[in-house]
Amino acid sequence: MRQTVRLSIDTLKGIKILKKNYENEFNGLKLNQGYVVSKAYIDTKSSLKDGECWKKIRDEKFPLDDLNGIEKTEESRTTLDLNDDVLKGIDKMKQDLPGSFSVKWVTTGYCIRLIVKAGLLKLRSEQKI
Repeated sequence: MRQTVRLSIDTLKGIKILKKNYENEFNGLKLNQGYVVSKAYIDTKSSLKDGECWKKIRDEKFPLDDLNGIEKTEESRTTLDLNDDVLKGIDKMKQDLPGSFSVKWVTTGYCIRLIVKAGLLKLRSEQKI
C-alpha cells in the first residue's frame, strides 16, 4: 500500500545507507525506499516489541550528519510502498509509543525514523557499516 509521508533528512540518509547494504545483499538488485523500510521493520520487529526497546533506539546516537548524498534542500516528502504488516506495525507504534515517550502522539514519519534507525543499528552491530 502506498503511504505518502514527510521524512527527516536523517531518515532519508539512513534509508540510503540501508538501501546500499540491502542491494549488496541481493546482488545489486535495485530496491525502492518502501522495500528498504519494510525490510528494516521485518528484520528488527522481533526484538523491538515494547516501548522500552523503542526508547533505547530513540536515545541511541547514530551520527548521520557526516554522510554525503542528501542535501538539506532536497524534498523530504516521499511516497513509500509498504506492505500491510509494516503498516499495521506502524499503527501499533502510533498507539503504544506516546505512553512510553510521554507525548500525546507520534507521526508516521517518526515511526519510520525509528524503524530505519533500528535497521541501521542492527547493521552496525553486524559490522556491515
